[in-house]
Amino acid sequence: MNPPSAMLVLLSILAGCALAAQPGANGTLAKVLGHPLRGAVVSFTIGWVVLLGLAIFLQVGWPRWQQVRAVPWWGWTGGFFGAWMVTVSLLAGPKMGATLFFAFVVSSQLVIALLLDHYGWIGYQPIPVTSGRLLVIGLLIAGLITV
Repeated sequence: MNPPSAMLVLLSILAGCALAAQPGANGTLAKVLGHPLRGAVVSFTIGWVVLLGLAIFLQVGWPRWQQVRAVPWWGWTGGFFGAWMVTVSLLAGPKMGATLFFAFVVSSQLVIALLLDHYGWIGYQPIPVTSGRLLVIGLLIAGLITV
């Protein structure tokens, strides 16, 4: 596997920063609007508007029907996972605190990521489990217990 470009590293770091801030922002939205699902719906609506505007600005266009039909079943689950993450984060994040919430999120993400990489599931390139990767995940889980 080749190392990622500096731009991809920077974008990933910024995504992590945004992800850490998102539960607090969405939790506040849900609290002020009076219900967690209202907050989630408004959050996704804003995201949809931003993505639509970006797609129009970049002149991305719509996919052809053949492309839509060629998507494997698991390719359609991303929206569900995003809705799940936003809804759970706005419920749990503000109550647990950012550190504990993300300790659980990151630890579980890395355990599942290890399996996704190892088996090459849902579009990932197969990358075998190594003792180094297991050590890192073990240390993260130890950190989770400590937090």
